[in-house]
Amino acid sequence: MTRSSPRPLSSRPSVPRPAPTPRPLIGRSAEIEALTGWLAEAATGHGGVVLVEGEPGIGKSALLADCAQRARLLGYSVFAGTADEVAGQFPLWVVLGMLGSHAETGAPGSTSLVQDLAEGVPTSAVVDRAVDVVQGLCDRAPVVLVLDDLQLVDEAGLLLWQRLAAIADRLPLLLLAACRRAPARDGIERIRRGRAGRVAVLDLGALSVEDGAALVLTLSGTAKGLPPGRIEDAAGNPRYLTLLASAPPDAAGAVHRQVLESLAFLPSRTVQGLRTAALLGRDFSLSDLASASGRSVFQLAYEAQEAMALRLLVESGDRLAFRHALVHESLYLSVPAAVRVGLHRHTAHVLDRAQAPVTEVAPHLIRSPVDGWALDWVQEHAAMLCGYSPQLAVELLRHVLDHVADRSGRRPGLTAYLTAALCDRGDDAETESWARKLAGGGCDPELSLPGNRLLATVLARTGRVALAVELAARVARGLEHVDEPAMVGERVRLLALVARYGVGGDAPCDGGEADGRVGCAWAAPRALALTRCRCDLRERAEALRGAAAVQRARGRAVAALKCLDRAVAEVRNDPGQGAVQAVLLHDRVELLRALHRTARIEEDLVCLGELALRGIDPARAHLARATHRFRLGRWDEAKAELRKVTAEQVPVLRAQGVAAIIEIRHSSRRAVLSQDKQSAGAAVGGVYCLLARSAIAEWSGHRDQALSILETLLEPRWDPFEPRLEFLPTLARLAINSQRPDLAEGAAAVAARIAATDPTPEARSAADHCLGLVEECPAAVLRAVERYRPAGMRLHLARALEDVAVLSARAGQTDQARQAHREVAELYTAMEAVRDLQRVDARLRSFGVRRGSRAPRCRPDHGWAALSPAEVTVAKLVAEGLSNPEIAKELVLSPRTVQSHVSHILAKLGGRSRAEIAREVERNRG
Repeated sequence: MTRSSPRPLSSRPSVPRPAPTPRPLIGRSAEIEALTGWLAEAATGHGGVVLVEGEPGIGKSALLADCAQRARLLGYSVFAGTADEVAGQFPLWVVLGMLGSHAETGAPGSTSLVQDLAEGVPTSAVVDRAVDVVQGLCDRAPVVLVLDDLQLVDEAGLLLWQRLAAIADRLPLLLLAACRRAPARDGIERIRRGRAGRVAVLDLGALSVEDGAALVLTLSGTAKGLPPGRIEDAAGNPRYLTLLASAPPDAAGAVHRQVLESLAFLPSRTVQGLRTAALLGRDFSLSDLASASGRSVFQLAYEAQEAMALRLLVESGDRLAFRHALVHESLYLSVPAAVRVGLHRHTAHVLDRAQAPVTEVAPHLIRSPVDGWALDWVQEHAAMLCGYSPQLAVELLRHVLDHVADRSGRRPGLTAYLTAALCDRGDDAETESWARKLAGGGCDPELSLPGNRLLATVLARTGRVALAVELAARVARGLEHVDEPAMVGERVRLLALVARYGVGGDAPCDGGEADGRVGCAWAAPRALALTRCRCDLRERAEALRGAAAVQRARGRAVAALKCLDRAVAEVRNDPGQGAVQAVLLHDRVELLRALHRTARIEEDLVCLGELALRGIDPARAHLARATHRFRLGRWDEAKAELRKVTAEQVPVLRAQGVAAIIEIRHSSRRAVLSQDKQSAGAAVGGVYCLLARSAIAEWSGHRDQALSILETLLEPRWDPFEPRLEFLPTLARLAINSQRPDLAEGAAAVAARIAATDPTPEARSAADHCLGLVEECPAAVLRAVERYRPAGMRLHLARALEDVAVLSARAGQTDQARQAHREVAELYTAMEAVRDLQRVDARLRSFGVRRGSRAPRCRPDHGWAALSPAEVTVAKLVAEGLSNPEIAKELVLSPRTVQSHVSHILAKLGGRSRAEIAREVERNRG
C-alpha cells in the first residue's frame, strides 16, 4: 500500500476565530509564545514537529497540556496520549489509542486499524493506513497530536511518528511530544535530527529563583513558610517546588520519599550508584565513587552520563555534582543513619588508602565516630588540612575535640591547630579567646609561642597594632639564642609580623628599634636571614610579606611587588599553603592597584576565587573583587560580591563601607551604615569605612564633621597597603568647599611627598589632582585624568573630570568645561550615580554651563539594554562557551547565582537557549 499524497490547502477549512487563552504557566512565557507560533503556522498548512525535552519534573507534561488546551480553544482537532512501559510493549498501541481516544473527535478508521493489528496485518501496512487517516483528519481542521513520554513508545509507533514528521510541513499538522534525553533511542534521535520536516526542540530549563518563589506563592499562598534557601534547593524544578509548597513543615520525610519515587524510572543499579555518590557529598569525583563503591570507573561512566543527560548530575570543574540539593538530600537520607556512619567510616579508610586529598577524607571523618585511627589521621594531617581548607579544618577539629577527653595528651596540640585554622578563616573573636588560653596555658613553648603569635595577629587585625607589635617583638627577642628548628621558625613568623604591622606612615624606616613603629624595619631582614637556612615555605613567604610591607612604607612599590611575587612563587605549587597564598594575593592586589596594573589584578582575583571555592578566605576574596569592581564603576557587580561577605569582622566592616558609599551615590535614603559600624576606627574598617562615615555626615548636612573624619587620611600611621592615597583628592575637595585651605594644602603636600619618593601612577595621579584643586589648575587635574583612563578606574576618572569641568568653567575655558561635563555625565549615568550627577550639574550651573535637562535613564524591561552590568558580564562568558560552573568559578559566584543570571538574561532577551544569548552578545559587541 502506498502513502497518499497530501491534500491541497484549498480544500481545508478556515480556522475559527481565537478564543481567550488560558492563564500562562509561571516562568514559561517564552516557550508558550514559541508553541503559539507553531500553532499559527500549522493553521496555514505548514506544520512541523516540536520535541519538548528536559529533566524529570521540569514541566514538560504541563506545557503539553497548556498547548493542547490552547489548540482546542482555537478549534483544532487535538488528539492526546501518554506512553508507558506496559503499552510500549505492543506495536502502535499508544498512537492508535490516542487517535481513537475521544468518540466525538476520534479519527475515522482508527478502530479498523486496531482490528487490522489484531487480525495480523503487517505493522508496516498499518502504519501506511494510519498516515492516510491523519491526512484525512487534516482535511477537516488543523490537527495537533500530543504525545507525552515519547521515549516509551514502541518502535512501530516511533516509525509512524517519523513518517508523519516527514510530511507535517505540508499539512496543517503539529506533532507535539515530550521526551527525556535518556535513555537514548535511535528513533527519537532520527526525529530530532530530521531535516526532511520542520523540527524544533524546546529544551526546558530550570525556573529562576523569582519564578520558583512565584510558583510556591501560587500553590501554598505564602512563600514565607519555607525555610531559607529551600526554594533554591529545588534548583528550579517545578515538581520539587510543588512538593515543598504542598508539604507541611514537619513532613520532610514524605517529601524525600516522593523525590525518590520520581526517580523510580531509573534502573536500580543507577539509583544505588547515585545513593553512594550522595554519601560522598554534593559534588564528587568519579574515581572516588569507584573507590567507595568497589566498581570500576568504566562501569560507572555510562550511569553517570545517563544521570547527566537527565540533569540529575552536572559538571563542576573536573568533578560531578548533584544539580538539586533536594535530590542529594533525599538520596543521602534514604540510607539509614547507622548505615551512613559505617559507610562514612569505610569511605574515609578507602579514600585514605587511595591517597585522596585530605579535603576529601575529612568530610567523612566529621560524620564518623572518633576512634584511634581517626585521631591518628587528624594529628598527622591537621597542619596540611589547615592550609588546604581552614573551614573544613575547623569543623573536623571541633568534632574531634568534642570526643577527646581533657586528660588526653593530644588535646592541647589539636587545640593549637584549631586556633590556627580559626585565625586563617578570619574568626578574630574566637581566635583571640583560644590564643589567650594557649599563650597563658603553661610553660610548654610549643603551645605558648604559636598562641602568642596568633594573639598578636588578631590584635593587629582588629586595630590594636601597638599592642600586637610590642607582644610579637618581645616574644621574638626571647628566642634570639634558641637554635631548635621549631623555635627558629616561630621567631621568623614573629619577626615577619613585626615587620608587617610595625611599619607605616610617610617617613623612611631607617631607624633602629628605639624609633617605634617606623624603626621596626629591622625585623624583615632578620627574618629573611633566618629563612636562608630553612626550607619551610610558609615561614619564608611570611618573611617576604614583611619585607614587602617595609619596602612599601619606604615608598618603593616596585621593590615591594618583587617581594610579593617571590612570596607567591614560594607557595604557589603547594596546595597546603592555600591560606598563606590568599593573604599574599590580597596584598598584591592592593599593590597592583597603586601601580594601575588592572590586567594583573584580574589574574590575581581569579586565583583568589579559586581558593575561595576551596573554602579558603572567601570573605576577603569577595571583598577584593567588590572593591576592584567599585573602582571600575561596575557597582551592580560590586554589590553582588558584597552580599557574600559575612562572618569575619574586618571584611564585614569594609564591605559595609563600600556598600554604604554605593548606596549614597545611588541616592538611597535608607540606613546604609549602622551606628556601631560608623564608630569603628579606621585601623579596623579601613579607608572605605572612613569614606562612608564621611559621606553619611556630608549627606546629612554635617560638612565639618565629614571633613574631620577624612582628616584622618593625613596621619602617618596608616597601613602601607591601605588605598588612602587615591582618596586624598576627596579630602582636598571637601576642605576647599569648607573654606579649609590648610587641610587641602596638607593633602597636596602628603601626596607630593609620597610621589617624590615612589612615583607610582596612583601617587602621581593623587599629587596632580590635589595640586590642581589647590592651585585651581585644570591642566594638572587633566594629567591625572590621562592616568585614570587606561587603568579603567571610572569612579576616579569621573571625579577628576568633574573637577576639570568646574576649574575650566571658573577659568573661563567654557568649551573644555562643556566637554568634560558631557563625559562625566555619561560616566555617572552609566554608574547610576544619581547624587553625583545632581551635584556636578548644580556646580556647573552657577557658571552657566549646562548639558540640558537630562537624568539618568532607567534600564528598559526588555532587550539588551535591560541587562545589568553583571548580566552583561555573564552573557559574554556564555557566548564564550563557558558552562554555569565555569562562569561561577570565573566570577567567584555560586552556580545558583549564575543560573539566576542566565534565567534573567533569557527572560529579558526573550530567548530560549544559550545560543540565542551568544547571538545577542555578537550583535551588541560594538
